[in-house]
Amino acid sequence: MRMCRECGVPLLVSKMYKWEDNGAIIQTGKQPIRMSFFDFDRIDGIFNGLSEMIGIPLEHITTECASRNARQYVDNIVPSPLRKTLRRIGFKQVVAYLCNLGKAYGYGTIRMLEMQRGKGGDYRLRFLVNNPHSLAIICGNILGAVESIEGRDAYSEYRQTDEDEYEVVIRLGSHRVELQGRFEERRYVYRPGRIEYDRCPACHIPLDMAAYRWDVETGIISHPVSKERIAFFTPWGLDAMLNELEVELQEAIPDMVVETQRLYARDRLQHITGWNEIETLFHGLAVRGLGSVSSLELDEDHLEMSVENSCMEPMLAGTAQGLYELASGRDSSTCRWNVTPDDVLTVEILRPQ
Repeated sequence: MRMCRECGVPLLVSKMYKWEDNGAIIQTGKQPIRMSFFDFDRIDGIFNGLSEMIGIPLEHITTECASRNARQYVDNIVPSPLRKTLRRIGFKQVVAYLCNLGKAYGYGTIRMLEMQRGKGGDYRLRFLVNNPHSLAIICGNILGAVESIEGRDAYSEYRQTDEDEYEVVIRLGSHRVELQGRFEERRYVYRPGRIEYDRCPACHIPLDMAAYRWDVETGIISHPVSKERIAFFTPWGLDAMLNELEVELQEAIPDMVVETQRLYARDRLQHITGWNEIETLFHGLAVRGLGSVSSLELDEDHLEMSVENSCMEPMLAGTAQGLYELASGRDSSTCRWNVTPDDVLTVEILRPQ
């Protein structure tokens, strides 16, 4: 994998993604797709927290959403005529390319072990996955990529073979969950922005990205100070998962997400306690593709924030609430948040009465 000679970030990243001046990261292609650069421990924490609150496992919904997301992604980067040709001649090279993308994007390593593509029941693809950022999402990503190329539905199975190592098998057939047909991609409304990044003179991505450690051998991207594991992710995929949960379970899922993120911030972000540190963190949302902070006020009594071109809003609101409590030394607070039709998030955190 080729790395930028100036900033050390994989050139696949600068080739595929564009950092806009409005707080969004866009994947280039025939149909632009919004992306984010996010802490996957936090996403796993959401679903673990929701599972505990609701009392049921959610892995099947996560995998289903990820497969639809990946299918759209591959449809976007592999033209339809090429996919038809690959169905006839085999697609090992495309699989290898997608696995390389996975390493550049922080998903761990994925390697094809076996390919059987005969007619009928002897269709089987077998992959070895190491260091997955999220096993359920990786299974969905592999599944969706295969479905895109084959043009048919399939299902996935996995088993653990070693520490942080899994074997994933794909077979043709209907999805093994009754969730088909309801997921819809969120259509974001983009306001113009005024953000100016310091950019790499060679590949032109924001130089903030060079602060992360890009280990392309293991497929792990991490922050050298916080040790967060980061990966690229489509935020509408998370929105789809949460919307599906709300329909399926008839629960107030967004409020639950706010609470899981409040607890996450209090537990994992205890090193951020000063008002200036909180302000710096939120103004850093843009480089991660989470929107542009247009206003921010915070003191001992309240925190008020507006984010234009926002996404994953319950997570941002819950994080703001947890950070406010840490900085003000309080154990609780009141959180009010709203998203306007043109994707402006407003958050108000007040001290308890």
